[in-house]
Formats: sequence, C-alpha cells, structure tokens
Amino acid sequence: MPALHTKTRQVTLRLAQKDYEAVKRACTQEGCRSVSEFARRAVLTELIRAGRSNRTISDDLRTITLRLLDLDVSMKEVRERIAKLLGPENAAQ
Repeated sequence: MPALHTKTRQVTLRLAQKDYEAVKRACTQEGCRSVSEFARRAVLTELIRAGRSNRTISDDLRTITLRLLDLDVSMKEVRERIAKLLGPENAAQ
C-alpha cells in the first residue's frame, strides 16, 4: 500500500500468540513489509467488502486460506503437546 497519505491515527489490538503467529505468516505470504501494513490492508479491504452485497470467489478463497492457516497452527500445537506427553521415542509412531 503506497504511503501517499500521512497516517495520523493509531489503532491497537491484542492477539493470542497463535493468532499473532498466523498473522506474521500471512504477512510474509502477502509480501507486506510489516504486520502494521498487513493489518491496515486487511481492515481497509474488509471496509470495502462490507460495502458490497456479493462476495467473490477470491474473497471466499482468502477466507478459507486464513482458516486453514489457523487450523495448521492449532494442529502443530496439538502435535507438540502429544509429543511432550508421549516422549520423543513415541512421537514418530
């Protein structure tokens, strides 16, 4: 997003660690320079989308992708917990 306009307002939000990790991954995948840029794009995109009555396939695919990223993070956490419970010798089975 070009910095054509001076940004004078700040918005703060809190995320769980796993959500923040998902945001950082999505930020990298989208080619954003920072989490702030990614969040700004996401908010402004959602504002534009809220003004439309029909969603596109691209919108739906992006939503599915974000949900799958969340699921992937959750599955990794579960895998790590199971590995801790079973021990390293049983984790591969």
